[in-house]
Amino acid sequence: MKSKVFKLIIILIVLIFAVYAVYYFISQTDLLVKEKSINLYFSTDDAMYLDSEQKTIKGKNLYIEALNSLIDGPSKAELSKTIPTGVEILDVSRKNDIIQVDFSEELVTNHWGGSTGERMTVYSIVY
Repeated sequence: MKSKVFKLIIILIVLIFAVYAVYYFISQTDLLVKEKSINLYFSTDDAMYLDSEQKTIKGKNLYIEALNSLIDGPSKAELSKTIPTGVEILDVSRKNDIIQVDFSEELVTNHWGGSTGERMTVYSIVY
């Protein structure tokens, strides 16, 4: 009886190790990398409207990649950044249809201010 339990424990340990090894291998490769074309919204030069710019993002977490592209700013000269310099993404979580983003404090401390600028920042993130 003891040898059967011992064999079962050894088999379970080997199985757990094998599953972890496969997970580790997959996470280190490009098998989990996704690519998607998205529209990001940036402020027009007059800060009155948002205008879209299409970008292709690629990564393991498309939410984080989209936000990083938004932080980087537009490539079109007629559009302006909506997120201040120095902002970092601390966490992104999704529960059902709600995505919660935790930004670093630079979103507030480096923001150029004004209700219009703040509105543009919020709307560009939401869109």
